[in-house]
Parts: sequence; structure tokens; C-alpha cells
Amino acid sequence: MALNCVVRHAEFEDASAMLDIFRQCDPHSTLVNRHNDINLLDVMDWLETTTDRHPIFMAEQDQQVIGWCSLEAFYGLPSFDQACEISLYVLPSWQGQGVGKALLEHVIQHRQEIGFLHLVAYIYAGNDNSLCFFKANEFQTWGKLPNIARSEERVEDVYLLGREFELLDDSSVREEVFT
Repeated sequence: MALNCVVRHAEFEDASAMLDIFRQCDPHSTLVNRHNDINLLDVMDWLETTTDRHPIFMAEQDQQVIGWCSLEAFYGLPSFDQACEISLYVLPSWQGQGVGKALLEHVIQHRQEIGFLHLVAYIYAGNDNSLCFFKANEFQTWGKLPNIARSEERVEDVYLLGREFELLDDSSVREEVFT
């Protein structure tokens, strides 16, 4: 099937689709009790806390949600306001077909309005698909957090990948970043 997805802002009604996609993409989801770690109320909280600087975008194909990505504050201190953490999830049946690329390109094309110069992604070491995806899209490995992810009997490293963007012009980063 040819990809003709639409990328749009998330709506409150997207919560159940987001949860379903998250659970299918979570590398720890097959472990006992992991499905209970994130629930519908958590996703609804995510949707309620979106802002212009920290949006959630949905990818749709034929009016079916097939992926989503979110931007969150990287560290929470004003000196890091020009950085956003990106999380990106695509239904397994749609992976490798350009959905993630469409979401990432949408975020990058709107970086001036969103107001970031750096994107940071935390990727489980065992998530080869995500590591390959982000590296293929010009993200570099900025660090490794050894044995930091723990869920039941599984312990895993997490890589910190990042990409820096050039300032488009003097006004490209939102003014409130500097206040």
C-alpha cells in the first residue's frame, strides 16, 4: 500500500489509539505486568499537558491512526529550553513504510514555530529498528546509560541520540525561550 499519511495535532479522542500503538511498540511490553505500567488515564494526561512547545502529532492513513510522536521538555531547566525530547511510535505493520519519517519531517518543518534547536531521543539498546531509524535521520549517539532500564527480570542500556539544527534566522527560536 502506498503511503499517503496525514500528520495532524493529537486530539483527546486519540488516547485509546495512542495507548494501543504504544503497547505494541514497547520493547518491554511482553513482560508480566508491563501492560499495566501505562494505562489510558496516563495517555489522557499526556494529551491534556500538550502545549505549542510540546505537542503530540498523529499520523493517519485512510483515517486510521498508524503512528504518533510527542515532544517533551528535555530536562526542565530554562537553559535547556531549546531542546526537546522526541518519542515516536508506529504500528508494527506500518514500520519501514515512511510513517516515522513523515512524523519526523513534520516536526522538523515546524521547528521554528515549536521553538527548538536540538532533538533528543532515548532509545533502548535492544531496539535496533529505532536506533537505525534515528541514525538514518542524522541523529548521532550522544551517550549511553548503562543498565538504567529495568522491568521485572530485564535490564537494558539506553542510548541518548541527538540532532542539532541550525538557527534559521534571528527570530526562528520562539522568543519565550530567552525570557
